[in-house]
Amino acid sequence: MRWFDLLQQRASQGAAFLKREGARKRHRRAVISLAAGAVLAALILITLAFMSGRGPEAGGGPDDLSGLFKPRTILAEELFLAEEPDFVPPVILERERRDAWTPADAEPYWLDPLKDGAEPYTRMLYTAVDTLMERIP
Repeated sequence: MRWFDLLQQRASQGAAFLKREGARKRHRRAVISLAAGAVLAALILITLAFMSGRGPEAGGGPDDLSGLFKPRTILAEELFLAEEPDFVPPVILERERRDAWTPADAEPYWLDPLKDGAEPYTRMLYTAVDTLMERIP
């Protein structure tokens, strides 16, 4: 008989829990509905307030905006860049094409790798090959 009492007690606790959860859900729904209604009412009131002062008798017609958007002339200084000063060299859009370069023309751009002789480069290459070969079993 004892297990039957325990089962009955648990069932009544479960029913009470379900009633409380149902009440909580109904309460939550009511709060959300009231909040949504308040927001909707505020939006309607704001819309009506803005629309009430816009009629032609209130001076809110389309003629009021024409004063704000009058056409204006654009000055040439605002539209175009100013002329460059005379002391700046002009921009060369393309250079003169050459068929051949003279050694004097190429001298500023050419660095002779053998100027100090081939010895430093030869030594560097032999060292690199020797280190590589020593690492290979």
